[in-house]
Amino acid sequence: MKKTEKGLNEAMLTLQEKINSRARKSYLEKAGIDPDSNHVIQDLFPATLFKSTYRNIPNDIARSCLFTARSARVERKTFTREKLFHITESVEFLYTGQELRSLDDELIWLQLVDYCRSTPLGEYTEFDIRQLMNDVGWKTTGHYYKKVRESISRLKATEVYIKNNATFGTSGGISLINDYIGINQGNQTEPTKYKISINKELIVLFAGGTFTNIPWGKYKSLTPMGRRLADYALSHKYPNPIRIQLFLQLCGSEQVDSNEHVKLKTARKVCQELMTKGVVKDAYVADGKIVIDR
Repeated sequence: MKKTEKGLNEAMLTLQEKINSRARKSYLEKAGIDPDSNHVIQDLFPATLFKSTYRNIPNDIARSCLFTARSARVERKTFTREKLFHITESVEFLYTGQELRSLDDELIWLQLVDYCRSTPLGEYTEFDIRQLMNDVGWKTTGHYYKKVRESISRLKATEVYIKNNATFGTSGGISLINDYIGINQGNQTEPTKYKISINKELIVLFAGGTFTNIPWGKYKSLTPMGRRLADYALSHKYPNPIRIQLFLQLCGSEQVDSNEHVKLKTARKVCQELMTKGVVKDAYVADGKIVIDR
């Protein structure tokens, strides 16, 4: 009986994998992408978006709390197939790995995707850590060298599983970084260069124009909470007002459990930040919601 039940479960799993594979293949074909080819992210975007003034983030990631805005003083959590908050209730987002943060990991990942934009997904691109630190706006000190190396390790040791029946169905288990090779130079004991590759399956998150163009110079200057609100605002042509409580959940913030005065003060501060930095035309709080005019 147990063997029969085990065989049935395995058969069901195999059937579901086939269904998921067909859904992803159909989605890519409808987006004009050959599902069996080696994809280059740059080919999906207008050439003007690959100037140094923009970075690109998939909407499904921008509208999730994959990159949290929790305080750097709070220890990072470790997740195993944890269902993360997503602003769209019909999108299921499961995450395995150490907590990723907007403070560092989001900046690093967006820049790494940019480095890999003209290389077929799955193939290696080489870069220098010093250049990476310059590109994300960090000082080139030992402290930030360490932060880069730790972030790359965190990004590699991840699994993101997204279910979005309105688009590609399921993404399958995707690591944000497919693989990397550290390169030591001279007598250095730690790598100063890397070769890195992006997971091929990430194509489903970029296909069909389902990504957001980030104004990089302004974005880098934002606080972690500012980046989370920018991700939400910029990933919608006409962003709906969002309740302060939902925004804090989108941030993965510990302020979710704080009093209403603290929440209101935080929301107003973040709105002012986005306006001051010129990320949005207007942002304000009304009736417990954040209202944004792009």
